[in-house]
Amino acid sequence: MQDYRFPLDEEIFFAVNHWGGRPLELLWVSLSSLWMAVFCLGVVACGLVWHCRFGAWRPLLAMALALATTDALGSQLLKPWFARIRPCFVLPEETVRQLVPIANSGAMPSLHAANAFAVALALLCFFPRAAPWALPLAALIALSRLGVGVHWPSDILAGALYGAFMGILWAWLLGGRALALRGSPKGINV
Repeated sequence: MQDYRFPLDEEIFFAVNHWGGRPLELLWVSLSSLWMAVFCLGVVACGLVWHCRFGAWRPLLAMALALATTDALGSQLLKPWFARIRPCFVLPEETVRQLVPIANSGAMPSLHAANAFAVALALLCFFPRAAPWALPLAALIALSRLGVGVHWPSDILAGALYGAFMGILWAWLLGGRALALRGSPKGINV
């Protein structure tokens, strides 16, 4: 693993990692947890099935494929290729509030950020009106990785861009509209 940093990585990392007290720490840990991801995905899946009935299969499949490929390619290809050490392993221990256990598997890109944005953008290609809650939730999940002390800000940005690309790609392949287009996809009333 290598220690390389981009401009403002340390300053932003420390600002977020040391910001707030115990309530904010609990929020960061919650947003970074597997149970939160399962809960959020379950709520979205139930909402899609409720809203679209049998028409929910395309957005659900796009979100599932975006999540699976983003995570698999990120962990098996991108993290080893970038081989970047996490801040909690390179910075002095007393300077980092590391709130969750983490393997030294590489920092770039943040797969929490990538997965959150992959799902959010896949959903938004089918339901643009979900943006007011899907994008802030994805951003908070990504930001939580700074809060818990396991990623650099540039890891988060790279993960968000990578995940957004994968989400849009899978939605497009399954018939979702590009976000820049007006209207809703055929057969789905938003």
